[in-house]
Amino acid sequence: MAVTVDISKLVTTHLHTDNVQVFSLLRLPPQLCDRYEQGHRQALLLYDGSQHKGRIRIAGDHHLAVTLPSQETIPAPDSHVLVALTTDTAKRFVIQTVVERLDGEFCVLRVLDPRLYPRYPGCENHILQFRPVPFETARMLANGEIRLLRTKIGLASKQLAEVLKHHQQESTTVTLLEENDAALPESLASGTEAVIDTLFEQDRTQVAEAQHDLQKKSPTVATMADISLGGICLNFVRKSDRSLAHRLLYVDLRCPAARAAIAPLGAAGTLTLHLQTFVAVRHHQRPAEEPQDHLHLMFLHQLPEAVAYHFHAPGGPANGTPSLPLTAVTASM
Repeated sequence: MAVTVDISKLVTTHLHTDNVQVFSLLRLPPQLCDRYEQGHRQALLLYDGSQHKGRIRIAGDHHLAVTLPSQETIPAPDSHVLVALTTDTAKRFVIQTVVERLDGEFCVLRVLDPRLYPRYPGCENHILQFRPVPFETARMLANGEIRLLRTKIGLASKQLAEVLKHHQQESTTVTLLEENDAALPESLASGTEAVIDTLFEQDRTQVAEAQHDLQKKSPTVATMADISLGGICLNFVRKSDRSLAHRLLYVDLRCPAARAAIAPLGAAGTLTLHLQTFVAVRHHQRPAEEPQDHLHLMFLHQLPEAVAYHFHAPGGPANGTPSLPLTAVTASM
C-alpha cells in the first residue's frame, strides 16, 4: 500500500521561520542575556492564554528566574510558560518552560525540551548518510518551480488509516494526491517500509532533474545520537569550515526493527524502515574541542506514529518529556 502527499509548502515555512527554539540557555548569545538581565529588555511570557512582560535572570543551564510587575499575574505552579526573547533582528529565541516553584518575588521556571515527541537513542545498526541541498534547488522549491512529494510505502492497513488521518489534520499545508496498492520499487527490499521524499516537476508527473543531480553527489556518513518523529540529532566528522545552519539536507536512513517490536503486527522476520527525506537544519554546533560537529535536524513533515516501533522495542527507553506545541502560540506573537 502506498500514500503520496505534496509537502512543498512546508519548505518555505521551515526555512524562513524566525523562531529559534532552545533547550540549553548556554546557546543564547551572551550579549543578549546581559541586556535582559540588566533590564534593558523585558521577556515576553505567554501563559493562561495571555501575554505578559517580565524581567528574567538566568539561573544555570536549564532554569530562569522571572519577576513580574504584579503578583496577581504570577502563573500557577506546574503550569507551562512560553518565554520569547526578541533581538535587534527578526529572530526570536523561544523557550518552553514549566513553573517549578515560587520563591518570594521570583517565579522559577525550568526549561523543557522543545521537541514535542520522545527521542529514541541511536544505535549501531542505524546507518545514516546526508547530502546538502544546493541553494539553487532550495530556491526553486521555495518559489514553487519544482514540487516536493512524499510517499509512504508498505504500511499495514491499520498504519495506513493512521497516516491518512494524520494528513487530513494537516490539510492546509499537505495535499493528499493518491493512495494505491502499488508494489514496492525494485530499490526497496521485501519486508521494507519506506518514507520517500522526491522532487518533481511542477506537473508532478516527472522526477525533477534536481533530484537526479542531488543523488549523484557523494554523501557524508554520520552517526545518529537520537531520533524522534519530529527530527534527528546526529554527529559527523567535520570536513570543512562551512556551516550547515538553516540549510536543507537530503537524509538517507535505514532502521531495522527489533523482532520483539514487530511481533504485535504479526510480521515475520525483521522489517526495515527506509527513510529518504528532506530535513531542515535547525542548529549546527561546532565545538572547537571536539572532532565532530553536531546537527539538529527537523523533518519538513513529522513521521507518522505508525513507524515509531522501528526506533525502540516495546517498553524500551525514550528520552525527553513531551512538551507543548508551538504552532498556535507562536502565531500570536
